Amino acid sequence: TSTDNSELILNRYQSEYDNIRVISKDSWDKGPGKSRNLIIEVASTEFIYFIDIDDFLCNESVLCDYLERMKKDGSDLLIGSHVHLDNPDRGLFLTDEKFILTDEIRTDLFAKYSYSIIYSWNKIYSLKWLKTNRICNKFDTAEDLYFFGSCLTHASVVSLSAQMGIYYDTGNPLSETNDVIFNIDERRISKYIQMAETFAVELTLSRSFDGLYLFSFLLWLQTVILRDGFLKGKLSLRKTF
Repeated sequence: TSTDNSELILNRYQSEYDNIRVISKDSWDKGPGKSRNLIIEVASTEFIYFIDIDDFLCNESVLCDYLERMKKDGSDLLIGSHVHLDNPDRGLFLTDEKFILTDEIRTDLFAKYSYSIIYSWNKIYSLKWLKTNRICNKFDTAEDLYFFGSCLTHASVVSLSAQMGIYYDTGNPLSETNDVIFNIDERRISKYIQMAETFAVELTLSRSFDGLYLFSFLLWLQTVILRDGFLKGKLSLRKTF
């Protein structure tokens, strides 16, 4: 629920501009994955861009620059650079490149940039491409990793941009990441274990790049289970296994 009248402000803009539509989260299931799925479903634009509560655009023109570059390259997906708000040495620092994707290039991209590149935000997506390939978020935990893996699997052309698009505020107490870290409980850990079991089965049926990102997803879940479950005393080995 907004504490600064954001919804009222957005509703005012919606009444003034035909290209703005406000969707309230109070009437349906919450979570970033479900939110993005709904946006993909109802959007009618050519391209789509996600931004989270802990993200700030670096300047007003960056999205226009990203779109111009994406159209020039004929890309399915453009990935922009970002920097951490509290530490300018951390972030995703890309060079301007265009890739015609093969499984080898997909693997190289994923291995080179690791978890710095998997976020759903600060990327421009072709909406038609997302819908045609039925790319969506299956979960609300580690949803970025699964969504990005699906994108790389289906993309033919991807652009990387050196231009900074986002200041990432990792200290924002309202961010989904911090919510998971500081409010972990047995219910969430049990959910992670179920997800890990699901992906372990999918992994045995996958090949090539699909297997790589599913394996990474599984490792991420195992890390969360160990770090936030056992080490913080939220879950016992007996309850888990």
